[in-house]
Amino acid sequence: MTKEQLTKKAESLGIDVDGRWNNERIQQEIDKKEAWSAAQAAPAPVATPQAPAPVSPTQPTGTDSGNGLPLSRFAPVDDAPPPEIVGITPGETPRPIPATIEPDNSEKTIRVVLKADYWPEEGERELAGTALDIPLSKAKELMRDDKAFIPISADDE
Repeated sequence: MTKEQLTKKAESLGIDVDGRWNNERIQQEIDKKEAWSAAQAAPAPVATPQAPAPVSPTQPTGTDSGNGLPLSRFAPVDDAPPPEIVGITPGETPRPIPATIEPDNSEKTIRVVLKADYWPEEGERELAGTALDIPLSKAKELMRDDKAFIPISADDE
């Protein structure tokens, strides 16, 4: 095609042709405009439904009626049962009281420092700030409740 024919075609498509353009540049602009027009005229792609993600047998399904979020989002990470709850604390903001874990006599002991007073099963009161050796399961329970910590000496650093 001649430059005149390309210019006429470009102007019919609404392209403002610069007099300095060569035939190749005019053809590029025509191609761009035709591709854009074809994309605008094409129907929108239809989304195909996908299969739902696999669900474990213990994972809750459905949605929460309160907020509409999927229940699987709130599923526990592992299959460990929740701790047994034996009561709730009194007051305006009650908290659950988990059952105490009974230590195994052959269980490993660990030294902890108490942040709060503590009464072991034997009934002797241990004051806050006291360092004592207790079974590992009891130490984990006290640390979970923020009532003890494991001391680190300067030699361990």
